[in-house]
Amino acid sequence: MTPPLLSVVIPCFNEEENLIPVISELNNEIEKNIGGSFEILIINDGSTDNSLTVLESLKKNFGNVKFISHETNKGFGAALKTGFTASKGDYVTFFPADGEIPPQEVSKISAMTIGKGFVTTKRIRENVYKGPRTFMTYTWQFIMRTILGYDFRHMDGIFIVKGDILRRMNLHSDSGLICFEVLMRLHKLNLSTDHTDMACRPRLSGTSKIANFYNIFKSLYETFKLRLHMLFE
Repeated sequence: MTPPLLSVVIPCFNEEENLIPVISELNNEIEKNIGGSFEILIINDGSTDNSLTVLESLKKNFGNVKFISHETNKGFGAALKTGFTASKGDYVTFFPADGEIPPQEVSKISAMTIGKGFVTTKRIRENVYKGPRTFMTYTWQFIMRTILGYDFRHMDGIFIVKGDILRRMNLHSDSGLICFEVLMRLHKLNLSTDHTDMACRPRLSGTSKIANFYNIFKSLYETFKLRLHMLFE
């Protein structure tokens, strides 16, 4: 079977209310504006709500939708690693299950991949992130610059990468740090790249599973571990 041109990996933890509108909108956008073969690969990261039932329904209704379930919640990064490894696409991107990113952003970065190894994006946060979320975001970016020595302020959105390159990576992070780890490894490869801004909007329902102090402390611990890995590889 010919592999799909695009894989979209979606980590999911307790997103039962958001899955149907997000997947429907994304599937329609790819069919309309990207075309070709594609897969939407959802990683159910130990959800305790009704997400699994919703995923089974989505798989029946959309031929491009697949899902993999973790028995327990392993973290955002662990879910992405599972999805990246299982992906089949020539290019691979990831997408949140909460509706925070318009699916048109996937079309935009897909169109920029010609002749490129990867494409990165910067979130445009105006009137979307406020209060504690904004404070945590900028604090986290400062920590990344200090410990890892990389400035990710302009690369904090979704990215799209050649699938064979991404699947060869030996990724370590199980938290939200995974995105920074991928970017660090990509920059070491000196690939041709491009960059663009990315629109954001408020999540459809529920609260963020990533932007909380527990995950920040977990990611901080993983940051020191990653720094050691990168030094001795």
